[in-house]
Amino acid sequence: MRILKLPIALLLSLLLFSSCDLIEDQLDALEIKTALTHEEAVSVPASHDQNVVLRHVVNLSLENNTSLEGKLDLIEAIEISKMTIEFANFSGDANSKVNIKILFDGEELADLNDVLLLDSSLNSQVYDLGSPEILSVLADRILEDKSADLELIMALNSGQYDADFDLKISLQIKTSVLNLI
Repeated sequence: MRILKLPIALLLSLLLFSSCDLIEDQLDALEIKTALTHEEAVSVPASHDQNVVLRHVVNLSLENNTSLEGKLDLIEAIEISKMTIEFANFSGDANSKVNIKILFDGEELADLNDVLLLDSSLNSQVYDLGSPEILSVLADRILEDKSADLELIMALNSGQYDADFDLKISLQIKTSVLNLI
């Protein structure tokens, strides 16, 4: 009987350690899908068919994301699956239009022209932006610096009335986070 206990104990310990290695390999990295979002209210005075140009910088940061709270130093990789922009809650002249250009490190991420704000807002239109190549460069910057600045250049023609709307820029990201269980 004693002779059987030793081989059985060795076999069980071998299985136990190999199972732990397998579980450990699977738990080394945790995948978290989330979004980095910037929202702002935009107000433009009546432009009487002239363009009003607004130019400013938007910061998209991992630090503001509650899904990644406490994990920033453990992020190993970031992949951007989609970048979108939308215009919502519009009020103003029905013919108000916007042209918007979004730049990252001087590279063009997006160039939308002649977007009718009323139609876009009423139809909840979401515009996909950026090529896979530039989104990959953007992801690398966010991984390195934990944030990235985007430059927005908007030319708005608000017509005869003041125009107000909400602007939302969103990055859908997937992160690989080192799991320290």
